[in-house]
Amino acid sequence: MGVTLATYEYYCRLKKYPKPTVEQLKKMDESTWDDIFKTLYWDRWRADQIKDQRIANILVD
Repeated sequence: MGVTLATYEYYCRLKKYPKPTVEQLKKMDESTWDDIFKTLYWDRWRADQIKDQRIANILVD
């Protein structure tokens, strides 16, 4: 899992969560990482609407 503090802060602002700390970033669980990925990357590309899932994975990854 690789998320920068700036990305985590942006995600928290979008979700209206308090500003995260470096310690919270270090302790981030997998479900939070998954939601960051989906919210900031997968949904931005509307990857659920791409018919060929292989193409969606390439675009988002």
